[in-house]
Amino acid sequence: MIESRNLYRIQSGLTKGNKTIPIKTIEKDYVLSWILIGIAMSGMQDVMSFKGGTALKKVYFHDYRFSEDLDFTLLNSLSIDDITGMLESVYSIVLDASNIKLILSSKEIYANGYTFFVNFSGPLGADITRGEIKIDFTINEKLINRPVVKTLLREYDEYTDMPEGDKLKVYPLAEIFIEKYISILDKSRNEPRDIYDLWYLVSNECVEIAFLGRGIKEKGMYKGLKNFDIIEMLDRKENNYNKLWDARLSNHMINLPYFNKVYRELKKYLKPLNKLIMAQGLNL
Repeated sequence: MIESRNLYRIQSGLTKGNKTIPIKTIEKDYVLSWILIGIAMSGMQDVMSFKGGTALKKVYFHDYRFSEDLDFTLLNSLSIDDITGMLESVYSIVLDASNIKLILSSKEIYANGYTFFVNFSGPLGADITRGEIKIDFTINEKLINRPVVKTLLREYDEYTDMPEGDKLKVYPLAEIFIEKYISILDKSRNEPRDIYDLWYLVSNECVEIAFLGRGIKEKGMYKGLKNFDIIEMLDRKENNYNKLWDARLSNHMINLPYFNKVYRELKKYLKPLNKLIMAQGLNL
């Protein structure tokens, strides 16, 4: 395990004026990386695919926004007891390799997934009950693009004890885009990180969105969606996104763009794709 001063060194490098990243967020990022290494070393990576915003930071963009949980889609049929046993192996690997202690706090079964809450004791030395990481596993998911094998990034030189070269199956960027797009179409979900992640991917030309309409329709219909008008949904959720923007994202990045800029630009980027999807109706 690295010393706490390494975390503070990272924090210093991420400080701009009076804006910085909370030290506990950086500690959690370090522990997340070790859990992913443990998963890669355990062989557990063969039965699932890493996804979501944390995958963007840990696999694709080392300077991406911080995250606080892990999301996977199961590629094999596994029970919650199967996953529990596999994670126990991960905890053991991580303890032996880094001296980070991980303990299962609780686990829950949902209609289409499992959620595990794992306590940890990291470089800051807090009691193990004070740190918690959520790990979600989706059971049944329609994948438009096959997972790819990618090498985990070591985002900071201060993570001196981490091995390099470990690999995981992960959603390709196009699949992450489609899933984030579908998340915005979900009436019950109002997470600002969804629009930030979409905006980042399209504004940096990470995906060719003109070719993703069919995949969006397939995945959306699999999830039972009826309304695919993302512009209408963005307008409907604008106030909620705006209210939550700073509260949900300001501790996860130094240069958080203004909500209005992201919102306007994202709508502009998505309008041609939305027009194409809406013209198709519910036909594939």
